[in-house]
Amino acid sequence: MVCNYKENHVQMFSYNKSKYIAELQSADLILLYKCKNKRFNIFGEELAKEVVNCFS
Repeated sequence: MVCNYKENHVQMFSYNKSKYIAELQSADLILLYKCKNKRFNIFGEELAKEVVNCFS
């Protein structure tokens, strides 16, 4: 389990996702721009909703 966690970068993806959502909710495009090169393991429904809310 630990090896899977480490090898699949679960912690990094989780951190990037929560950071990206926080920046979307802040509506500060400069902060959001800093997240442009972050890696996510999945762009799911939660992220899609936040993107729509930010840019609508």
